[in-house]
Amino acid sequence: QTFAMKLLLPEALTDNEQKRIMKHEASVARQLEHPNIIHFVDSKVSRKQAYIIMELFRSLNLKSVIRSDLNSVHVRLKKLMECCTQALAYMHEKNWLHKDIKPDNILLNKGGEVRVIDFSLASRPSSSVGRMVTRKKKIAIQGTRTYIAPEQIRREKITTAADI
Repeated sequence: QTFAMKLLLPEALTDNEQKRIMKHEASVARQLEHPNIIHFVDSKVSRKQAYIIMELFRSLNLKSVIRSDLNSVHVRLKKLMECCTQALAYMHEKNWLHKDIKPDNILLNKGGEVRVIDFSLASRPSSSVGRMVTRKKKIAIQGTRTYIAPEQIRREKITTAADI
């Protein structure tokens, strides 16, 4: 069987933050089992190596498909949106927010199958108690500038709406 591997390069292994992010991503992916979410297989993070093994889903990301074949995206748009929203609804049911939904993190193959990938920024929704004890200035703004939710920029409570 063939798999895909996300691997930290040797220079990144000295960066504890990079290793923490990879551990977090593996931890989130391990909890998600849905046909439209990339399937997690295994992971390891140590001083000498850090990797995540997942299903090999042969496809381009949505950004590349839009650039190379926009008409095919138009034809498959309804199914694409259904698959993405089902994946996000499942994540939200499991009490996770993706927080980095963008065309780069959606895989779309020629058969119209879809996978949501990259859970490095995923988090639990903001709780009222957590918001009371955390000062606004200390809340980190994470995500891709052109896709980040306005409420996150304003450092407001983050809900499932942030993924939409």
